[in-house]
Amino acid sequence: MNQNENKKAGGISALLGLNRTTRAGSYTMAMTLIVLAVLIVINLLVGTLPTSLTKLDSTPNDMYHISKTTEKFVSGITRDVDIIFLADGGSMTPTLQTFLERYTALNSRIHIKSVDPVANPTFLDNYSQITSSGNYLIVESDLRYTVIDISSLNYVYINDMNYTVSIDKYTALISNQNALQEAAQYGIDLSNATYYFGGESAVTSAIEYVVTENMPHVYLLSGNGEGALSQSVTELFDTVLLEYEPLVLQPGDTVPELASCVMINAPQNDLTASVADILIDYITGGGNLILISTPAVENMPNLARVMATVGARPTTGGMLYEGNANKYVGAPQNLMPTVNPQHVITYGVVQSENSYVMVMPRAHGILLDATLPEGVTATTLFSATDAYTVAADGKETDWGKVATGVVFENATTGSKVVWFSSMDAFSDSAAAAYGQGATYYLVMATNYLNDAYASTLTAIEARDITPSPLSVSLNAALTLGGIAIIVLPLGLIIGGVVVWARRRRR
Repeated sequence: MNQNENKKAGGISALLGLNRTTRAGSYTMAMTLIVLAVLIVINLLVGTLPTSLTKLDSTPNDMYHISKTTEKFVSGITRDVDIIFLADGGSMTPTLQTFLERYTALNSRIHIKSVDPVANPTFLDNYSQITSSGNYLIVESDLRYTVIDISSLNYVYINDMNYTVSIDKYTALISNQNALQEAAQYGIDLSNATYYFGGESAVTSAIEYVVTENMPHVYLLSGNGEGALSQSVTELFDTVLLEYEPLVLQPGDTVPELASCVMINAPQNDLTASVADILIDYITGGGNLILISTPAVENMPNLARVMATVGARPTTGGMLYEGNANKYVGAPQNLMPTVNPQHVITYGVVQSENSYVMVMPRAHGILLDATLPEGVTATTLFSATDAYTVAADGKETDWGKVATGVVFENATTGSKVVWFSSMDAFSDSAAAAYGQGATYYLVMATNYLNDAYASTLTAIEARDITPSPLSVSLNAALTLGGIAIIVLPLGLIIGGVVVWARRRRR
């Protein structure tokens, strides 16, 4: 064979002067570049996929799982929603970020942002609900916003106590030997607890709240020395998503159409005649009103005109005292009224698992006209059993059984009016001393008058994330140990010997 035939036999490689080794190296390099290019393209394509596909939930309790309820609702949202993570440093945990990315994967109109309030100190100027430091999620649309305390997303249910606490409080509780010993005396095992993650319910409910067009709106009458709502009340208003703002009425004004309820909280001064007329027109036109009063109301004729529209007036002679020792707490002026459980305002609180009590310090009585206005019905919610007042000269007036809380409903106009006769019942000091019973009754009444916002979503259950202890039997441990220590190494050795022997024969 001549040289030309040699070059022809070698083909292009021979012409280029490439030997077999060089050809093999070039082929390997080309294939490597092709594989790298394919991997880059695949990586770019995967990057466009939602996290629900790229980050599979491998947690034992499906912590990142999103229910069908959330999927259906969030997928149909047509308004932009920002979920803003707020914390010092502005960096959320990978766990929280992965969970929130489930929402952005469902709808491109949901966006996640991170804000560091230290680096951006003016950011909180528009978020009055945030009054303390901590980690929060702000869920916001162009309509409104709401705030979620991230520490509330994880909580612990102590099974023996039927009680829920935050994880921080639970950690402190089980670290306290005195608490453990005291609980054990009552047969309570504090370690018998279930850990829950309530993130989906909290975030989905918040999104629903901020995208809902029409929300109940409470106006708090101002300008007559009204008291400020207590923190315990406003916190519950925020929890049940009741919007509220002050209302100052001037002659010629009307109650805003947005109002689903007007609240008058313990005015120290009588209303002006013009404000009373505005409120009378509002009530007779079908408006809803809540009045929280003090014994001073007996000296307020204009406010009395307002309440006369539903056929009610206050007792005279100052605050009530209770003659039945079983119906007051600590002192006769701290009434513990009888609760009528037959109305929707009281039923839910009375039937709850917790034993909520209603205590009404420094209350006055509410008297009903013998004949109520046409269409009006009155239901007594709370009543003193054996009430009396004491005049300045010491003379007592016996009122007997008298109402201290009444709801009036007008079947003709649709108007609803609730009258509570104790400002102190809804104070923070009363909540601390007697529990949240009165606060819940007030919120239930406000809900009732407002046809308050209620979620249209089916219940979203919290996820049980209780750590499962890893227990392995002795036999299983010996078996697994034998496989790891003996079988696997021996198999590798035998396989290596076989490969070596085959190569030696070549």
